[in-house]
Amino acid sequence: MPALIGAIGTVVNMNQAVYGNAMGNPAYQSQLAVASATGGQASLISGYNASLASTAAATLATTVMNNMFVTVAAGVTQANVTALTTALTQAFAAYPTAKGQVISNLANLLGGLEGEASWGAAATAFNNQAAADFVYSTNTANTNAGVPSAVSTYTLTTGIDTQTATAFTGTIDFAGGITAGANTTMNPGDQLTGTSGLVDALSVSLINAGGAIGTATPAVAQVLAVTQPAGGTAGNVVTFSYNGVQSTYVVGANVTATALAFQNAINAIAGSNIAAAGAAGVTNVTAPVAGTAF
Repeated sequence: MPALIGAIGTVVNMNQAVYGNAMGNPAYQSQLAVASATGGQASLISGYNASLASTAAATLATTVMNNMFVTVAAGVTQANVTALTTALTQAFAAYPTAKGQVISNLANLLGGLEGEASWGAAATAFNNQAAADFVYSTNTANTNAGVPSAVSTYTLTTGIDTQTATAFTGTIDFAGGITAGANTTMNPGDQLTGTSGLVDALSVSLINAGGAIGTATPAVAQVLAVTQPAGGTAGNVVTFSYNGVQSTYVVGANVTATALAFQNAINAIAGSNIAAAGAAGVTNVTAPVAGTAF
């Protein structure tokens, strides 16, 4: 799950790290207004600096570690938990009037470590909880703080998947040249529905693409539908990756992505030439083709 960033990220991540919950909507809107103004994120963090100045360093370090899921239960080794808790305690003791800034720095760092061997599990858990917090806090019916369930992540299978979740991961295997290889999990007939609006995500890895990407030979890209639930405020994020290069697009609110739209998103990775089932190939495009659903 991608980390929340910008003013929203500062508001949600700081509250989760310090208090371990999601703000009620009135408090969220108030803090977001502060953070969205010029210099607002720094101002918000300064408020945390002041409110946490008298909190014991060791106590705060333990609280933050638990609230950010840097725990053995989340998949971090005891040695790493102990080392980071010690380092965080020392940082709080050294900078007693900048504890909020220390926490902000840690949240920004941890949020980008999904997939990393030592800290990836904690990063994923923290980002997932932050996403759930965001959904809770933006709901005007939630006037008080709460602890929502973390978002769900679903890994596509080689069969037909009909699934509702917040994050999906899949694979397109081009080992068959113009047909899908055996390891493909992004299949025709898959129906995936997001749950959270702003942060729904689909990540697709392209593998065994020697005859498909970087050549003039089109391959058949598998097709699935990704539909944002009604009332969503923004599109689903769709990321394709190949050899370390990524192409990211957003499916508009209440829109079902089409075969051609997926083809164009994949082909935005420089050098690719992939034809979706029932659609003509597009060679070496670097942006979505006009008229698609993106």
